[in-house]
Amino acid sequence: MLSRLWSWWSGQSQSAPVDMNAICQINPNAKGIAVVIANRNTQGRTEKPLQGVIVDRDNMERALKILQFAVVTKTDIGRDEMLSLLTAVATYRNYPHTYQRMVMVFSGHGIKDALCTHDGSVTIDEIKDRFKPADCPKLFFIDACRGRFAMKKDGTTSPLIDYLMAFSTMPDHVSYEDSTYGGYWMSLLSRKLFEDKSIFDVLTIVNADLKKKYPKTQQPALDSALNVGVNLFQEAGCPQSPFLRDDERDSPSTPNGAQRDAHPPPPDAHNPTPDAHPPPHDVHPSPPDVHPPPPKHDVDNGTKQTGNAIREDDIVKIAGCLPEWQTVASKLGMGQLDIESIENNNRTPADQRKSFLRQWIWRDGGAATYEKLSEVLERLSQRGAAERIRGFAQRK
Repeated sequence: MLSRLWSWWSGQSQSAPVDMNAICQINPNAKGIAVVIANRNTQGRTEKPLQGVIVDRDNMERALKILQFAVVTKTDIGRDEMLSLLTAVATYRNYPHTYQRMVMVFSGHGIKDALCTHDGSVTIDEIKDRFKPADCPKLFFIDACRGRFAMKKDGTTSPLIDYLMAFSTMPDHVSYEDSTYGGYWMSLLSRKLFEDKSIFDVLTIVNADLKKKYPKTQQPALDSALNVGVNLFQEAGCPQSPFLRDDERDSPSTPNGAQRDAHPPPPDAHNPTPDAHPPPHDVHPSPPDVHPPPPKHDVDNGTKQTGNAIREDDIVKIAGCLPEWQTVASKLGMGQLDIESIENNNRTPADQRKSFLRQWIWRDGGAATYEKLSEVLERLSQRGAAERIRGFAQRK
């Protein structure tokens, strides 16, 4: 009964069909269409809900919008809605002539050859089948487990053509996330998309950075049948990155990485060297001697003012002080469309407040300070909240 009620509630809250005509009217000059999906839960399984997928979703939505994509974002959707959404995007026939690319992003739990939803799973082949009618380059960025095995120390064909599908890990292996900084792989990818290089070079750089920062954790994999070169940065007119310089410091290097595995194996399975290869069943598998301490957020890396710049690790505390975050966001210059996007893509008020704070920090960088936020709250007669936020800065 509970599972049926959950399925009904999820369907009622997220099953509205996508209006492709409206999307194209709002974004008439976009370079392409992008679908960003973040799924935290899987029904009837024992693993903990993922939190880093929300960070991945916000990172990729932000990056793709700046790269001039029309972006459709969904969170915690079911199997039927995912398939219907992908079908609608791939079969739509009235895209403006500027739409030359399709992108699908997924961050969440995965099993071998399938991505998990709250009510089941969608296979990779089903996803490929949905995109067969689309006559343009198709890019797939998937951050999810593909099996049960942790990495040890040691080409297929498809009727779908002209596509690229990048995975965060090898088949049958796990993928890691950090609840604050996002997926190990996708946190790097969202930043490297602003390199003036082909998508293949970008993914190669991400692979190299991942190997250097998080050795013996996961090996990204690439499935490509592209027939043309793709440089998203140049195609968007070389826009400025929303991430500050030396942004690698904002990537997940905490020893508390959690796996995106829907079926963890028994303890120590396929794990001959526990100190270098964490057991796949462990929700904190990354060994402390492999990763450096958690990094500071990029607004505090020396490239801009650092005295009062808001830190990523204070977001949860600050979010609890913002009951009317929409008014605060408006006072800080956030547009109504961005506010509505945050509301639509985050179910709970707590998630909405955290998403707003992250977007503000990304946009304003070092100018996003405790003092600036406190001043806005005082003007809104929320003096108690203002004082608490000033207290966070004083304890730094």
